[in-house]
Amino acid sequence: VDDTLSVYNCSEKIWNTVGVSHELQEDVSCIAFRPFCGRTVALGCKNGVCLWEKNYSRFKYAKYVTGRNADSIAWSPDGSLLAIGSSKCSRIVIWKVATNEQTTLPLTSGGTAQLKWSPNGDYLYSSSRSGSRFCVWETMSWTVEYWSEFSGKLHAAAWSPNGKTLAVVACERKEDGESGLDMQLYCVAFANRAPKIQGVITPITLKLNGQAVQTACCGTASQSVKGVKEICWDPTGSRLAVCYDGAPAVVVYAVKPSPYLQFSYHGTVWGPPATLPYGVQFKPNFGKGALLFIPFCHFDEPCTSLVFVPMYFI
Repeated sequence: VDDTLSVYNCSEKIWNTVGVSHELQEDVSCIAFRPFCGRTVALGCKNGVCLWEKNYSRFKYAKYVTGRNADSIAWSPDGSLLAIGSSKCSRIVIWKVATNEQTTLPLTSGGTAQLKWSPNGDYLYSSSRSGSRFCVWETMSWTVEYWSEFSGKLHAAAWSPNGKTLAVVACERKEDGESGLDMQLYCVAFANRAPKIQGVITPITLKLNGQAVQTACCGTASQSVKGVKEICWDPTGSRLAVCYDGAPAVVVYAVKPSPYLQFSYHGTVWGPPATLPYGVQFKPNFGKGALLFIPFCHFDEPCTSLVFVPMYFI
């Protein structure tokens, strides 16, 4: 991987920008477009974050915030703040891009594994590299609540579109000497608004290592799955995509929000032969449905193909 930035134009179906680089852009681990400003993109790098802004038809290097390696970043829904986490540092940096101000949020142990800002802007989810603990910050006064009720290690998380439900996936080794992992999705409900948190773990769960993962591993051994790499909730709240670590396909679940939250297997998305999905993402606005985007890679090589899956709701 050469640590360069390339941008694909979905409307025109062409690569507008290919191979943008900078001397400080080293060991890129994550990328995030700024909300309401598709011309600005942040890249988490070895020693900080590179910020690029598109000027006419070209991307122009804009800013760089220094610090430890930034391998988890998340924009606030209004695009004013960028949360920066590091696997080697027990703190989260909140960067106000316009004024270059920084606020530091302390963590009790371990580095940051993942950051997720709730769509309503009230909360910031943070999981730890150390295992089964995660926390949620409210974004008005930056108070925090911790959850450690899960027996397995946290692998992925996603907010519902209204910011009222947080789905988290915990994985642990099966008991009785069986091979493979138990992969379970839990839901945490947030009935309040910031500055209150008071999240409650609901009885709603979804087992992710049943028939769905067997289908996603068709032709390969499901024991090779190392967990869940990423989950993503579509903007309508009707679909949830699950990307497994080691499975050659992505599983999509249908979501029924009322009278209570329900998940049901909806389908499986395959890429080209001998490839693995790198992640999953839904397009923010897609008419009367959802558009799922999946980059597929040939094992450890960079992205070799992009798969777009439109889902039209009747």
